[in-house]
Amino acid sequence: MPVIKGLATIFKMKEQKTKEMEKITIPNDETKLKFEAGNVVTGSYYDHQEVRIAAMNRIRNIIRRKLEGIGMIETEAKKEKEKTYEKKYTDKQLFDLLDKAVKSGKILSKEHEYIEKILNVEKKAEVFESECKLLMAEFVEDEPIYLEFLSKITGISSVLSSNCIRLFGYCEQAPHISSLWKFSGLAPGQRKIKGEKLNYNPKAKVLAWKIVHSFVMQNTPFYRAVYDKEKAKQLVLLESHEDEENHKSLASQSAVENRVIDASHHRDETHKPIATPPKSKLHAERRAYRKTAKIFLAHYWLCARELKGLEISAPYVIERMGHEHFVDWHEAVAMNEMAKLQGRNVEKDVMKAVKSKKPIMRKRAIVEMKPIAIKRASDEKKTRKQQRASKDKKPIEKKRANNIEKTENKKRAKIDKKTIRS
Repeated sequence: MPVIKGLATIFKMKEQKTKEMEKITIPNDETKLKFEAGNVVTGSYYDHQEVRIAAMNRIRNIIRRKLEGIGMIETEAKKEKEKTYEKKYTDKQLFDLLDKAVKSGKILSKEHEYIEKILNVEKKAEVFESECKLLMAEFVEDEPIYLEFLSKITGISSVLSSNCIRLFGYCEQAPHISSLWKFSGLAPGQRKIKGEKLNYNPKAKVLAWKIVHSFVMQNTPFYRAVYDKEKAKQLVLLESHEDEENHKSLASQSAVENRVIDASHHRDETHKPIATPPKSKLHAERRAYRKTAKIFLAHYWLCARELKGLEISAPYVIERMGHEHFVDWHEAVAMNEMAKLQGRNVEKDVMKAVKSKKPIMRKRAIVEMKPIAIKRASDEKKTRKQQRASKDKKPIEKKRANNIEKTENKKRAKIDKKTIRS
């Protein structure tokens, strides 16, 4: 990934941060009590969350069976999950659905009261989880890796940060970047095999996936670019592979036949890895997730070992594969800080422009209040006012006409009476 020009000079990353790191204190044996207690809170957060979600799913299933007329003991055929199912029976709608079941006579009033009590208990569990979040935020606020790295990356909350510290620590037991990848289940060939023990931590793998998902959703600088680039690359491989299967040409066949391939290692005669196409679009997306997760974990490893004062080895892509450039964690932090500063400035410019009706300067476009649009808006307001005024005038004119007719009729009646008398 290319580095934005001027970031190193603007932030003076490595020179300033080495001085700051000397002031930071890594938790030793005396101050490790808070570290261990924070790990307890972090672990219990997900434990309680899993119990709450499981209980809510059971209650959701009871209400669904009653509304759809399915017996509680009746076994349902295995079917694909409908997209509308999650929207119909969300946690917020359960109370309304429960009232609906009572009104329709499918649930008794006593059963309604009991299920409602259970739902209220589960709501209290959410309050407990929010309290755990506050404790987790208090736990990470003194950790050097959170202050120097995690807190400055967009999309990484205190919950994800505390889980990173709980599972990875400061990478004391991971002598290489690949050791952390292997611990997280991201090394080549690591997968679940029936009857065999896992050689990685499944919680660490789930955490890595959650972090990348947050990067994608929050549009995190640098990491989202890595994801987008890798996904586009994998989709091109998928399309080219499908084209080759559908339209096999003689040139492509001869090129494949002339190539000497070692099938066991997926490498050609020049010992360079052959890019195997993904099996589907979902497979392409997972590959992009995987690469982004590995780069983030590499940054975490470098930062943690640097803060701890441990030995740091060059990344494999530079040391063995001959890559000339690698974006360091300092540069990734600088990109995020630059994006945050630009975002704040844009927000300020927007607020000023709204008040003063001046053009808003952005990265690629200038948003202006066009005079033609302003005239049109003012003309529309005028026409509306005129229409309202005309509507108000019509009944007044009618009243006046009626009054004139009445007076004329009275005069005629008086004249008629005089003529009759005479």
